[in-house]
Amino acid sequence: MAEGDFEAISLLPGPHLAGGEAMLPVIRIMAGVASALASGLGGKAVCWQPAGCWMDTGYFARIADGWSEGGAFPALGLTGIERTQDGGVESDGLAYFIGQELRVEAGRGEAAADTVKLAARVIDHLVNSGA
Repeated sequence: MAEGDFEAISLLPGPHLAGGEAMLPVIRIMAGVASALASGLGGKAVCWQPAGCWMDTGYFARIADGWSEGGAFPALGLTGIERTQDGGVESDGLAYFIGQELRVEAGRGEAAADTVKLAARVIDHLVNSGA
């Protein structure tokens, strides 16, 4: 396949799910379908539009399948977590699930990866329990 010979497809819930597109059971099933389609069709990347997160198909399959099997909400994929200049992190796309974003301040001397891990755990809790 030559560079640029790619085609994007969108997977959206049908009209019978109008108003329910952000419900976790709907998203979990759609993520599983997207994983199977992307892997089965040899997809190169998956984009979760509410957060603008682009990810490798293999990574997306791992996080979607893990979540479908009872694992944690895939915060690093279905939301974005971005570092701020002051060392904290902020979510992008969490509002799709709970109506608001999240900011986590970095502890003194805390490694950036630890701040991101904490944010991911809090996102999992908020998505599953509510804002």
